[in-house]
Amino acid sequence: MNTHIPQLLERVSNELKALETARQRYAKQLAPNFSVFDYIYTDEMMLSRIIADLLNPQGKHAQGITFFSLFLDILNLSNEEDNEWRNIDLEQAKITVQTEKMTLKNRRMDIYIHIQTKEKSYSICIENKPFSADSGQQLEDYATEINRITPKNWHIVYLSGCGNQPAEYSVKPTVLKEWIDSHLFSQINFPDLIVWLKQCLAICQNDKVSYFIKEFQYYILKTFAGVNDMSEQEMITKLINSNAEYKKAFDVLYHYGSTVIKSNLNENIYKLGHLVDTTQWNIPVSKKYYGIKMSDLFSCVYFDFKKLEHSIYVDVYLDQSKYSIEVSDRKMNNTKIIQLKQIFSDLEYAYHADDRIIKLDHSFKNEENQQTIKDFVESLITKVINYQPSASYLSIK
Repeated sequence: MNTHIPQLLERVSNELKALETARQRYAKQLAPNFSVFDYIYTDEMMLSRIIADLLNPQGKHAQGITFFSLFLDILNLSNEEDNEWRNIDLEQAKITVQTEKMTLKNRRMDIYIHIQTKEKSYSICIENKPFSADSGQQLEDYATEINRITPKNWHIVYLSGCGNQPAEYSVKPTVLKEWIDSHLFSQINFPDLIVWLKQCLAICQNDKVSYFIKEFQYYILKTFAGVNDMSEQEMITKLINSNAEYKKAFDVLYHYGSTVIKSNLNENIYKLGHLVDTTQWNIPVSKKYYGIKMSDLFSCVYFDFKKLEHSIYVDVYLDQSKYSIEVSDRKMNNTKIIQLKQIFSDLEYAYHADDRIIKLDHSFKNEENQQTIKDFVESLITKVINYQPSASYLSIK
């Protein structure tokens, strides 16, 4: 065992206590819990709008191509022999950024970027997945679309909230490997955006824009990395970097700690999944797991079934703090989602939703009795299976 681990933990504990004392003493001046993002409905679509506007050289940030250029640097765009993307003269190119761009197959790309130079044109599709799962052949359809628009000169960015990779039903693993090897695909997780945002802050020349970027950083850290206070993060980072032995101790803690956490999450989600008996219903309900890689600090079990021409999935996510439940229709077209929202309204479930996913407001603490969670999930699935269409549901076309 690294002998500096207890010392590091004690120092962190003492520093956190001192920080909490200072936070209470200067609460009025610091307002540590205030954030503009507490007043913004940060669903998938809003997050896409924020990222798209920062990437847009014509965006209201008025910083030109700088943010977009820095974003390109974090993508898997080219190898050492082929630097074509890197050599694009972005100052002279015409760059357009769109959200919800329709495809020929009536899908909508979350963010679509088109780069037009004198010689060539290029496409970037950003699939924003902060909370929801993929739908069938989704990424393969996007690739077909952008290859049609800009043959061979395209790139797909998969922006994940919790580090989960694209589902196999969205893109075949063999195809995904070909894209990666050919520098046609990048996976970025929301916490990875912090590096990009810090670089944007360093060159931003507007105070209002800088403040917004800082708030966006804080939102990402809080929502996707479990960091509830930037000052805590800064304090811990400074402490770890102050001593070479502390760095080594942190590496050991991080390696074994994250492994233990992930193992516990997987074990708990498997236990919950096994508690649910999918043979009790009068229609087939399948049960599968994903997010089980050791690098992802979440786990999930999901249930699939068909009802009223819907292909419904119920996701039960488990992270370090809670179980949360999300529902959607795998076809994810507007009518299907609106109908599904109506079902949950008729069943009197409290939820919030965007145009793709329904997230139940009912969540369970990590340590809560799994039997309670199991009963809730089984009740939810039973009610949806037994649902009889209401007049309001039938009126949706």
